[in-house]
Amino acid sequence: MTKCAVSNNMFKGVEIGGDKILISHLQYADDTIFFGDWCEENIRNLMKLLKCFELTSGLKVNYNKSNLFGIGVNKLVVENMARMFNCNAGSFPLIYLGLPVGGKMNKSISWNPVLDKFMKRLSDWRARSMSIGGRLTLVKSVLNSLPLYYFSLFRAPQCVLKKLECIRRSFFWGGSGNKVKLLGFKSETTSLWVKVISSIYGHSGGLGLDESTRSFSYNSVWSNIVKAGNTIHAFGIDYRGSFVKQIGDGASTSFWHDVWIGSIPLKHRFKRLFHRETNTMALRSIKGRLPTLLELDKRGIDLNSVRCPICDNDIESLDHSLLTCKLAKDIWEKIFEWWKMGSVSHQGPRELLRGETGKPTSDIGKTIWQGVIWTCGYLIWKNRNEKIFKNKCWSVPVAVNEIQVKSFEWIAKRCKLKNIEWHNWLHNPSLYSA
Repeated sequence: MTKCAVSNNMFKGVEIGGDKILISHLQYADDTIFFGDWCEENIRNLMKLLKCFELTSGLKVNYNKSNLFGIGVNKLVVENMARMFNCNAGSFPLIYLGLPVGGKMNKSISWNPVLDKFMKRLSDWRARSMSIGGRLTLVKSVLNSLPLYYFSLFRAPQCVLKKLECIRRSFFWGGSGNKVKLLGFKSETTSLWVKVISSIYGHSGGLGLDESTRSFSYNSVWSNIVKAGNTIHAFGIDYRGSFVKQIGDGASTSFWHDVWIGSIPLKHRFKRLFHRETNTMALRSIKGRLPTLLELDKRGIDLNSVRCPICDNDIESLDHSLLTCKLAKDIWEKIFEWWKMGSVSHQGPRELLRGETGKPTSDIGKTIWQGVIWTCGYLIWKNRNEKIFKNKCWSVPVAVNEIQVKSFEWIAKRCKLKNIEWHNWLHNPSLYSA
């Protein structure tokens, strides 16, 4: 019913991330959360939608147990709107499925419910009257599992971990005084939460081997989870090697980027062979042998159409596919803007891939710039193939992010330049081309 209302523009959900993942509601058992633009009309339409639900199902919505929350909305406005629709005005953090949502979990005060639960259990059990064997059993079977529900989503501050350890230690020795889990991002590729994470943080969600040096621009629940995993990796524990790839229909499976043998992807095991794929595509483009739809038509291959599969505004020639298609042009503009190289509008794809215009003067600078150019061309062509064969297409921000990551990896592996830092590469790459 909600999906029908959203598709008919009766209720407006919210769009998340660069891919604009539309979310209007989440349901678990008898708990439902609606997400939508803050306006009186949208809320009125939601109330009408709930009324239709009551009439069709025979059930009744308990508005006394319902709450209205506003993000970035004045508290008085939220209270007035809630009063208008006969429900409660909520405030953050809210508790959903036993976990706080919208709270600052980096602060120790947000973990008081877990600490209080620990203390309450210890008080009830009267640890002093138990044998050391009984205390050990309780520590292993019960106390160890109490905070895990929180740990499954939030990274605990160090002071909280020390307090919990202090309570456990005190309990074990008879007193009563005072591996963060990573979510199944790699295995649940079709889940909504995985799509949202991918839309915001990139297709690997920050968990790829190539992204261990990357930094997130702001603190969030997911960024803290990834940082915790990288901390574990720094101690020599290969947590990424424990991810098991589920092939399924193959839509989210990559021959080069996924782990098949041992604990590292094939692109790291066979580096020269992997990078030859990018080089081959660039050389074929320079020689005009890229299999665009126009080129295939010239070879006598029967096609339904030779129009661009991305924009459908022109015939897909080499120039159009790699340069003049709106998506490709916007990506090139962002890359040239990133490198402060001026405009790309007066260059052809062959000159572009040769790196003939705007290139640095030093030999190392020429190598780095050509690596960026080839990576950009390769990923634009790869995105074109994804559109044709899987009906998937990157947005400009996602594509630029992939180019920055892949070119960083390419330069780090192929170039003799030492100590390339991700922060400098992202914000001032010309430092490495002088």
